[in-house]
Amino acid sequence: MTNRTLEIYKFIVSYIKENGYAPTYREIGKSVGLVVSTVITHIDRLEDEGWIEIKRGSPRAIKVVGYEFTKVG
Repeated sequence: MTNRTLEIYKFIVSYIKENGYAPTYREIGKSVGLVVSTVITHIDRLEDEGWIEIKRGSPRAIKVVGYEFTKVG
């Protein structure tokens, strides 16, 4: 995993922990300073390597494999 891909992965995990749902590709891009097309490349890599699962056609459909997020409070 490249440093940039790891940065995106960590952002996704952090965002879900904080908000209870996944970020959009645009939100990911804004957070790491990339355009959406480049974010898609990194997201595809994360999915291919088994770090995340994507439900295509849904804007907030990133599932982090091996994490179970719960809302506290």
